[in-house]
Amino acid sequence: MQLINYIPNQRRLALPRRVAKQVIHNLVEPFFNLKEAKAFYKECPTSIVIFNRTCNTAIPDEWLNDITTHFIKQAIENPEHKYDLADEYEMMLTITSDAGNGLYVIKPKELKISFK
Repeated sequence: MQLINYIPNQRRLALPRRVAKQVIHNLVEPFFNLKEAKAFYKECPTSIVIFNRTCNTAIPDEWLNDITTHFIKQAIENPEHKYDLADEYEMMLTITSDAGNGLYVIKPKELKISFK
């Protein structure tokens, strides 16, 4: 599992190259360019949680705080936006505040996440 609290470049994502490229595109798409996207995400922090195919699907409570765990569950169970990505991955967003903060979960479609 990878937890990121900034807009990364493709190389920093623990994902296949094609998937990472699509993730960056989806993060920047609502804005005119990467500079504007970074400015927004700096003002309204957004987290990215990545599960890849080698991840343990059971997440121990001590790994994440209760709020982060809640938003991961919310993104998976009731996403506000969902994107199909290459290599059978998916990207799900939940908005966490009226200001526009959010949390993205990126995972293989077949991966079922459980919380302990």
